[in-house]
Amino acid sequence: MRIFQFLPFLLVTMLVATACPSVDLPTVEYKQLLTDYEPSLDYKPWQTRSDSDAKLTGTGGDFLYWWEHRTEVQGSTALWDLCQLSDEQLATMSTRNLAQMVYLYPYGYEYAAFENEYLGILLVMGRFNGTRELMQRPGGASELLRIYQEVSYPHTESITFSLPLDYTEYLDPMYAYRGISYLSFLLITAVDYGKFSKAEIPVLAKAVADKIEDVMSDSVRYSWVAHSRVPYVLGAFLACRYDATLSEEQRKTLLSFIGFTSNEPLQAVGVPLIYDQSQQGYVVNVDCITKASEIISKSLNAIIVTD
Repeated sequence: MRIFQFLPFLLVTMLVATACPSVDLPTVEYKQLLTDYEPSLDYKPWQTRSDSDAKLTGTGGDFLYWWEHRTEVQGSTALWDLCQLSDEQLATMSTRNLAQMVYLYPYGYEYAAFENEYLGILLVMGRFNGTRELMQRPGGASELLRIYQEVSYPHTESITFSLPLDYTEYLDPMYAYRGISYLSFLLITAVDYGKFSKAEIPVLAKAVADKIEDVMSDSVRYSWVAHSRVPYVLGAFLACRYDATLSEEQRKTLLSFIGFTSNEPLQAVGVPLIYDQSQQGYVVNVDCITKASEIISKSLNAIIVTD
């Protein structure tokens, strides 16, 4: 039985365009890997609306109401309801502030409670109306990318859980170890649905490479299953979609790494390539991880190119 661990976009701006000039990305034959889960959802992920940001404001938000009343209700549904944003907030909150709220969503980590984390993240996305609104806005993925670039894994003597309630505090290092995994899986859906501009792909690849270097530098504090694996999975999605130099064998390795064979989702992520099932449970297959991680690192470097 798998042991779960609960640890934990209108910004395609001139800044991004300047930092990463237009690149000629190769054409890759790519089948979206998450679409098989759509029948399980109450909404279609990443359905773009035509709403304008013209009436949006800089007003942010927090989860103080949830925090103050969380002990007064019973059941998960009631707790989720305490986090919902008002219709006025959804209609007026800027995309940047909304993305910050999504990052701070207190129950984002619950994607890990599902045996299949990809189905889990889509269900969690649909549960919080702030995430649904963000995913439907042009530029929503871009704002999540900006946050992903800014947050980093904490490397303090001890890590204790801390939840910043004010959206201006989302850089709180004590929250990062939990928020980065949730954010990474949100970005996986964005990659799979092709929601980034051509100029943003190298930016994302560089951010993923930085996260890998960051988390792998502290293998004592961060485990493979709960932490280090996640940016590699995001990198594998990037490689499958944007690296035309991958051989068929390398692509099969990456598909198995992220939990798919022949483009069919497995019941549990990472089986059988990443984990070998034994009487002791799931044992990390070091040789297969090494092969996949080498491919991912090479692909990320190939994607990080500029004119």
